Amino acid sequence: RDAMTPEDVTRIAREAAATMTTTVRIEVTRADNTVTVIEGGHYLLPRLIRLVAAGIHVYIWGPAGGGKTTAALMAAQGIRGEDGGEVDTLDQSTPKSGILGYRNLDKSHAETAFSRCWTGGKVYIAEELDSAPSGVQNLKNTALANRRAALAWGMTPQADGFGYIGNGNTPGAPTPAFPDRKPMSAAFKDRLYFIYWPIDPAIESRAA
Repeated sequence: RDAMTPEDVTRIAREAAATMTTTVRIEVTRADNTVTVIEGGHYLLPRLIRLVAAGIHVYIWGPAGGGKTTAALMAAQGIRGEDGGEVDTLDQSTPKSGILGYRNLDKSHAETAFSRCWTGGKVYIAEELDSAPSGVQNLKNTALANRRAALAWGMTPQADGFGYIGNGNTPGAPTPAFPDRKPMSAAFKDRLYFIYWPIDPAIESRAA
């Protein structure tokens, strides 16, 4: 039998993906009886929405290109409506003030994505959470555990409706593919509900 060429492999993969074209359609009814319809989401999106809507803090992890941030934004839209969430991209240089904010010279508050979501009842999306330094992880752990955050202008209770979605490429520890990622402490992991987020073949087939 003749050997398969790379083009053959690509063709077969696309034909197989084309058979998996189920489109996820979700209707989310909020407390005020407004309804948001979300179409074309990842097959795990309904689970993510249910968890965050129930007040569970979630960490989704998986390969690059799996649509984790897109799913988090869709979940925020479904739960809180348009502009219902904010994305905060973290890295190893993120300072604590980048989360808790700081006071300006005129004593006004320099807000952050976290502080706005925390006080405004929005969904906070921690992009690349597994890149955040341990100090940032620790202060988030304290806030999520106690429902009170030590913002720069004082201890502040969590507003009703606040949601937390973190994402990353690792299960809370460095891997051969991502050796520079930061390990999460056992305490911080205990605050989060982990979901492995694979690439959705249906989404890939529509994008091909």
